[in-house]
Amino acid sequence: MESNDGSTKLGSSFCGTLDGQGHTVYNLYCSRRCTNGNYGDGQSVGLIGRLGVHDNDPPTLRPVNPTVRNLAVTGYVYANRSVGGIVGKIGKTSYNNGDDSTGGIIENCANFAAVTNTDAKGCGGICGAAWNGGVIRNCYNAGNITSTYVCPTGGIAGSNEITLENCYNIGTISVVRDEYAMAIGTNNGGGVDVRNCYWLSGSAPGGGYFGKTKGAVTELTAAGMMGADFVSKLGEAFAVDSNHINGGYPILKWQNADRADRKSVV
Repeated sequence: MESNDGSTKLGSSFCGTLDGQGHTVYNLYCSRRCTNGNYGDGQSVGLIGRLGVHDNDPPTLRPVNPTVRNLAVTGYVYANRSVGGIVGKIGKTSYNNGDDSTGGIIENCANFAAVTNTDAKGCGGICGAAWNGGVIRNCYNAGNITSTYVCPTGGIAGSNEITLENCYNIGTISVVRDEYAMAIGTNNGGGVDVRNCYWLSGSAPGGGYFGKTKGAVTELTAAGMMGADFVSKLGEAFAVDSNHINGGYPILKWQNADRADRKSVV
């Protein structure tokens, strides 16, 4: 990935289902920042860069519910625009208004990676630009998420247009202007439904969520997020951190499996 070499540009889209089956991708290293003005070469970057197709691709290529599920990521992701730990950007899909199952789906995922962008269009722990319809559910961010630009930055979805449910953030969120640093994310337009989402007090100077939302985004202390009661609030996808995977904060149920049998290295 040479940042100023057009021959290494990543322009492909992922339109199927990536089921991690309870695996963690350890030590992901993705440095994709372009410095020569061709910032499009450094956008839609993450474990999955673009979930769905490019805006300019024919509508006939748009997939139904492309999905990433049941995985976690550690490491480092660095690029210009639409940058995320799990997914950089949700692209165009066969989304029907109001039907989350036809849009992009990210579920049962966790991000521990440090994620940084240097430009616009979203920076997030789970997804940088959660656009074009779909849902992020049963996910959490424990990584440090940073933008050196005045860019919507969040633990779950930096720039958001889709449904978010049963998610939480404990990672530190930082932007050059504090009001752009949101623990969960920023509404990029429309009536976004944000259900049952939580954030660790002090993790984001801008607050929990910016913009219109139909649901609830709740601030909690560390003590309030480390008990069985909080696991119950998040729902059946989560479990108590009995193996000390996440510093006592809730984990996904699949993370309690035998870690020796469930890891992949990149």
